[in-house]
Amino acid sequence: MSTIELNVEPRQTGKSVSVKLRAKKLTPAVIYGKGQENLTFCFEEKFGEKMKKQRHEDVTFELKSEDAALNGKKAKIKEVTLHPLTRIPTHIDFVYA
Repeated sequence: MSTIELNVEPRQTGKSVSVKLRAKKLTPAVIYGKGQENLTFCFEEKFGEKMKKQRHEDVTFELKSEDAALNGKKAKIKEVTLHPLTRIPTHIDFVYA
């Protein structure tokens, strides 16, 4: 199993916030797990494009952020939501690894 570092930024929740993030070429995401805090964040769209082209069932992502709540968390992809026409990831759900 390999580990990939993912540079992330914390984000607010809400539909209008997500639309604004996508306009800035950022992909909204969430990390959750049983008994752990749900955290919302975003990362560069180009990284989402790379993830779409590869299979990541056995990959663990280590989140890198200036926010202490996010920094160092390890996660696996649970679900990727793609735009129906462009096939660009519009949202990614992660679970704690």
